Parts: sequence; C-alpha cells; structure tokens
Amino acid sequence: MINFHPTGEQLTLFAEGALTPEEAVVLSAHVDLCARCNDEFHQKTELLAAKVFHLNEPMLYPFQHDSMVENITSSTIKSAQPVQGSSHFSKYIRLDSLRFTLPRTLRKFAIKAGGWSYLAGKTWQAGIEFSSKWQASFMYLEKGGHIPEHKYGGKSFWLVIDGELNEGNKVYRKGDFVAIAKDASKAPHSNDEKGCLLFTLLEKPLVFSTGLTNLLNPSSHLYF
Repeated sequence: MINFHPTGEQLTLFAEGALTPEEAVVLSAHVDLCARCNDEFHQKTELLAAKVFHLNEPMLYPFQHDSMVENITSSTIKSAQPVQGSSHFSKYIRLDSLRFTLPRTLRKFAIKAGGWSYLAGKTWQAGIEFSSKWQASFMYLEKGGHIPEHKYGGKSFWLVIDGELNEGNKVYRKGDFVAIAKDASKAPHSNDEKGCLLFTLLEKPLVFSTGLTNLLNPSSHLYF
C-alpha cells in the first residue's frame, strides 16, 4: 500500500503546470503508480478546465496526462543517447540479473540501466542527464545496503519504484513519494529481501557527516 503522497497543493500546482519541470517528473511518476493521487489529479484538472472556460460543470473528457508531462519536460530534461539498436523507451530497468518495472513517466530514462556504478555499502547508481542544475538518478540498495548520514543543501525527492527503504522509524514502499526539505538529515538503508530501487532528484549537493571516505572518491558524483 502506498502511504506517502504529494500534498494537495503539490497536485494542484502540477495540474496548473506550475511545478518546475524536475518536480513535475517525480510527481508524475508517483501519479502513474498511485490510483488515489491519479484520481485527485484528474479531478483537479477538470475543475481547473471548468474554471478557465467558465463552465458550470467539469469537462468530462479523458485528460491526456502523458502529453502534459511530455510538454512540461521536453524542453528542459533529456536522457542520454540510447545505444545502437535500442529504443528511447523501455518498460524495464535492469541491473545484472535484476529487472524492475518502471512507471510510464520514467521509461524514457531506462536506457541508463547500462550505466550502473557501484558506490559501496551495497549501493548502486545510474545517473540521468538533466539540462538543468538538478541531479537525478536511479539508486539501488541491496538487502543491507545503506547511505551514510548526510544533509541536504536544497530540496530533494525520492520515489520508491520497488522494494522497501528504511529511514528512521519509517518504511517506504513501492509508489511512496518523499519530499525532503533543505537542511534535513537522512541515513537510509534497506532490509528488504529485494532491496530497494529509487528514483531520486537533488537540487543541490549533499553534505556527508559520516562515512564519506568509504563511499566516495574525489571524482565521484552521488545523486541522492
């Protein structure tokens, strides 16, 4: 069950096209996975359309969610060039023998599956190219995998794609959306047999308080 969702205000801003392109991507991916937020988003969109066109009732037609997201993101976000013979879109992302199903919004980034890097602490990362200053990646934590304690220099978002992530006394599962405020401290890990696959967005670099020398070398880039 999905227990962590965007706020009503975030869904309203998404319906209005008022989120940053980066935030729109991760919120859209959550909406792909979450029936509750999908319904709320469509209701907000219909009410907004009724207001804009001065209608007494919401417009009763299917909303083109995928088209809206594509319009929001196409001019700002780009994925790496695919390898020869591959598609720009894939339903799955793979890491060795593991295969995970992606929400529709993130399928354009699946071609990064060939670019996994082992960080340490049973943690893997595949970065995604953004033309903005935000950093994005797929992160995979094996069972027992962990990220050392760190602080956020700006806003950040997590979306759990599969498995479970533990952080403090919270357990995040498939579809859970986590918005992280500036200056928040985190030290997540996974106890799940399948580990945990995340999509992450980072506005500014992290500041590590423990374990940095064991995780990174000076040329590394951690997008968490």
